Amino acid sequence: MNSRSPFTASHCHSWVAVALVCLWITLVSGCGFHLRGAVELPPSFDKTYIDAAGVDRKMVRSLSQSLRASGVQVVSDREEAGAVLALRQQYARRPLSMDDNADVREFELVYQVYFQVRSATGETLLREQQVQLYRDYTYDKNDILGKSEEEENIREDMMRDAVQQVMRRLETSLGQAG
Repeated sequence: MNSRSPFTASHCHSWVAVALVCLWITLVSGCGFHLRGAVELPPSFDKTYIDAAGVDRKMVRSLSQSLRASGVQVVSDREEAGAVLALRQQYARRPLSMDDNADVREFELVYQVYFQVRSATGETLLREQQVQLYRDYTYDKNDILGKSEEEENIREDMMRDAVQQVMRRLETSLGQAG
């Protein structure tokens, strides 16, 4: 007859780990934690049109996904919308430092996003806000392809950060008004 108990030390550790994970999930969900990108917006935002002529498509797509994750229906026809989110953006790259030969060694990237919200009737729900992000990176004129790719990756990261900031500001500003 086998005298070993079916509850070994490893089983107890597994159960303790599962219990701790369940406790953590309960605590986190109870404190108002939201997944990144999901925010609470007022009912006027249920159907939203994004007016983003000239804005990077990746930015618009990412913002649309974040709005959808928050329960917003992003519509393609302004007439169907309860709110219009108007966006514009601006990128800049400027030299930050130079070497003895006057070659750029470091660049600073600046990404600005301006946004405002109007109701379907044109009433201003949120005055124009600005999100401004800065990043810098070293530059090597002997590695132009690699540094161009690095710059593009930094720009995409800045865009994702800007989307999160826009979403948080929408929640904060429209939550007070709505």
